Amino acid sequence: MYRIIDDSEVLLIRKQTRIQFGEGKAVIGIVLMTNPGSFKCENTEEWQLFQAGEGLNDHYEGENFPDMTMQCVIEVIRKGYKRAGRTPNGQVYIYNLSNAVQSKGDKGEHQHERLKTLITKQGLDLALLEDPVTHDFATFYEYAHSLDFLMMGFVNHVFVERIAQVKKWAEQVEQLVVSEDNRMNFSHPRRWRTDLLLKEKAIQRMSEVLGK
Repeated sequence: MYRIIDDSEVLLIRKQTRIQFGEGKAVIGIVLMTNPGSFKCENTEEWQLFQAGEGLNDHYEGENFPDMTMQCVIEVIRKGYKRAGRTPNGQVYIYNLSNAVQSKGDKGEHQHERLKTLITKQGLDLALLEDPVTHDFATFYEYAHSLDFLMMGFVNHVFVERIAQVKKWAEQVEQLVVSEDNRMNFSHPRRWRTDLLLKEKAIQRMSEVLGK
């Protein structure tokens, strides 16, 4: 986590999120989503101080239990691997179209633009907010073709242009795991919690990719 304080309000940025399966250290897959939501490292006193804007360090690293979205991602990966007769052993990296923390998806784009302005004014690296994996084709291509799978799922009606761009980049990726809804949107993993058909499609696609 990173923070930027604007008029005493603490704005959070989350990047380099990882899910660990087993003991393996190799990266086995990546997941591309819209922006970080409710997950927080709230099990330490240091985190409480950090999100309150206290202390001098604007960078925080920690671990915690997965939120609902991450639970759905983990379930699909585990069941997809099992159906393919395999076991996930390694790290899955989470990347977002924006690293701005905002649990309300429809407000993510506004939060992104606000942070982008602050980052520019403060002379910080824009990659803090806009990761190269989702904003640079060469980086995306390098990652997408070297791993077991590339999972994608987005919130509808926000970051529309960026979603269109990464979907175009992914057209030739054989390891692509998505679950399309009836409007051909790449459904966000949070929807898989209640829409079991979308979850089943994601699991089946994952098993197919891993079985190739």
